[in-house]
Amino acid sequence: MTALLLLIPLVPLSMSLVIALWGRFAGWLNVLGVDVSLLALLLIGGASPALSGPWFESGSLQLTAGLSLDGLSRVLAYLVTGVGLLVSIYAVGYMRGEERQSRFFATLAFFIGAMLTLILSTSFALLFAAWEGVGLASYLLIGFHFTQAEARKAALRAFLMTRVGDVGLLLGWLLALNLTGTSDIGVLLGQVANLPAGTAELLALLFLIGAIGKSAQLPLTAWLPDAMAGPTPVSALLHSATMVAAGVYLLLRLEPLFAAAPAVLLAVAVIGGLTALFSALVATVQTDLKRVLAWSTVSQLGEMFFVYGLGGPYAAAFHLGVHALFKSALFLSAGAVQHAAGTLDLGKLGGLGRGGLGRTMPLTATAFTLAGLTLAGVPPFGAFWSEEAILGTAVQSGPWTGVFMLGLIFLAGVYIARAGVATFWPGSKQVNITVVGSLMVWPALSLAVSALFGGLMGGVLRNLLPFPESPEVALGWRIAAIAASVLGLAWGGVRAARLSNAPALGMWPRALGAALESLTVGVAHLTWVLSLALQRAEAGLDGAARAVAHAALGSSRGVQHAESGLDTSGRATANFTLLGANLSARAEEGGFAQGADGLARGLGHLGTRLRGLETGKIYLYTLILFGWMLVMTLAAVLWR
Repeated sequence: MTALLLLIPLVPLSMSLVIALWGRFAGWLNVLGVDVSLLALLLIGGASPALSGPWFESGSLQLTAGLSLDGLSRVLAYLVTGVGLLVSIYAVGYMRGEERQSRFFATLAFFIGAMLTLILSTSFALLFAAWEGVGLASYLLIGFHFTQAEARKAALRAFLMTRVGDVGLLLGWLLALNLTGTSDIGVLLGQVANLPAGTAELLALLFLIGAIGKSAQLPLTAWLPDAMAGPTPVSALLHSATMVAAGVYLLLRLEPLFAAAPAVLLAVAVIGGLTALFSALVATVQTDLKRVLAWSTVSQLGEMFFVYGLGGPYAAAFHLGVHALFKSALFLSAGAVQHAAGTLDLGKLGGLGRGGLGRTMPLTATAFTLAGLTLAGVPPFGAFWSEEAILGTAVQSGPWTGVFMLGLIFLAGVYIARAGVATFWPGSKQVNITVVGSLMVWPALSLAVSALFGGLMGGVLRNLLPFPESPEVALGWRIAAIAASVLGLAWGGVRAARLSNAPALGMWPRALGAALESLTVGVAHLTWVLSLALQRAEAGLDGAARAVAHAALGSSRGVQHAESGLDTSGRATANFTLLGANLSARAEEGGFAQGADGLARGLGHLGTRLRGLETGKIYLYTLILFGWMLVMTLAAVLWR
C-alpha cells in the first residue's frame, strides 16, 4: 500500500520531468500521469497507508518527511485527481495549436503533483515545500503568455501576494518546530492542550495568515481575479481543486489547533464573511465572464472561512468539495465560449449567433446552466445541501448570521444568472462562431452533472471526516434559502435579458471593487515598505555589529601586542636573571669556593704557626684573637 501511496504524488511530478525533457505527446502524458494517480487511489480503497521518517536532525530538532491517507486527505486527493483528470483532457483540446505546449503541460503536471503532495503530507516541512511548489506553478501558468504585459503583471501580482501570506505559514511551522522539536503535524495537534498560554492563539493566527494568502481572502483578495490572464484550464484548476483550496485545507487539517483558539476562530469568521459579501457584490458589476467567476470563487471561499470560523468545519469541507465540481465546470464552459466567440465580454456575447450561443453551443450552455444552478443553491443540486449545512451552522450562531447567509445566497443567484443570460440569451447579433471539439465540451458537462449529484457527497463525508455534522435547518430557514436563491436568479436574469451587461445592482459595487484592489495593493506596498525598513534596520545592525567587531578586534590586537611585549620583557628578564645566576654560580665556584678553601688552608697554616707562638702572654693571645675576628668579619662582608 505504501508503494501505491507514493505513486499518487510522484507519478504527476515524474511525468512533469518526462514532458519537459521529451516534449512529444505532452498533453496526453499529463493525462496519463493524473490517471495513474487516480487509479492508485482507487486501488488503495478504504485502507489508510502511511509512510514517515526523519529527514534532517540538528540538535534536539528533527525535520520529518512523510505521507499518509486519512479521511480528509482522501477526499481532497479524489477531488484533485478527479477534477484534474477532466481538466487535463479539456486542456488537450484547448491548447491545440498553441506554442510551448510541452512547457504548459509540464508545469500543469507539476501543479497537480505539488498539490497532491501538500494534501498527503504529514510534515510541516514537506507541506511547506509543496505549498511553495504550488505557488511557483501558479506563477508560471498564469504568466504562460509571457509576451503579453497583462499576463506578466498578473503572474507577478499573484506570486507576490501569496508570498505575503506564506510568511505567516513559515513562521507558524517554525514556531511549532521549536515547541515540539519535530515538524510532524500530528505531534503538534496531539500537544495542543499542553501548549503554553497564548501559544495556540499565536500559532493559529500565523497559519491563518498563510491560508488568507492562498485562498485570496481580505486583505489579499484582488490577485485572484487578475489571475484570469492565464489559459482557462489553469483557471479551472486554480479556482476549484488546487491552489485556492489549499488555504481551506490548511484550516481543516489544523482544526484541533483552531478549536483551541476561539479568538482566532472569530477572526476567521469575520474575514470570511466580509470577503464573501464584498466579492459577491463586486461580481454583480463585472463585464468579463471569467472575472465574474473569479470574484464568485473569492466569495465562495469566503463562505467556507465564514462557516469554519463559526465552528462548522464539516460544512466548510462539504462546500469545498461541491464547489470544486461546479466551479471547474463553469470555467471550462467559459473557455469553450472564448474559443468559439473569441471574446469573454458580456456586452459582446449577448445574442451572438443564430438564436444566441445557447442554441449554437447547446452542450456548453447546458453545462454552464447546471453548474450555475448548483452555485445558486437551487434544490436538489449539490450546493443546496452544502449551503444548507452552512446555513444550519450560521443559524445556530444567531439569527442575524442566518440572515447574512441568506443574503449571500441571494447575491450568488444574481451574479450567476446575469452572467449566464448575458452569455447564452438569444439575440440578433450575427458573428462567425468557431465550433469547439468534444474534448472541450464533455469534461465540462461531466463536471456539471457530478455537481448536480454533489449532495450525495455529504453522506460520504460523514464517514470520512472527524468533524461533527452541521445542525439541522428548520423548515422556515430552508424555505427562506430557496426563496433567496430563486429571487436572486430572477433578479440577475431579468436584468441581463433587458440590459445585457449592465450591473445588476447599480454601479456602486464597482467602487467597492476598486477599493478592494487598492486594499490589496496597499497591503502589498506596506509589506514592501516594511521589508525595506527591515532591510535597512538589518543593514544598520550589521554595520553596528561590524563596528563592534572591529573595535573588539582592535582591542584584541592591542592586548595581543601588549601581551607580546610582556612576553618579550619577561623572556629578557628571565634571561638576565638566568645570566646573573650563572655568573653567581661561576663566581661562587671559581671565587668564593676556591677563596674559602684557600682561606681555610691559610687559617690552618696560621693555626699551626700560632701553636708555635704559645708564650703564655695574654696580650699576645688577645692580639691574635682580634686579628682572627677581623678576618672573619671581612669574610662575612665579602660573602654577602
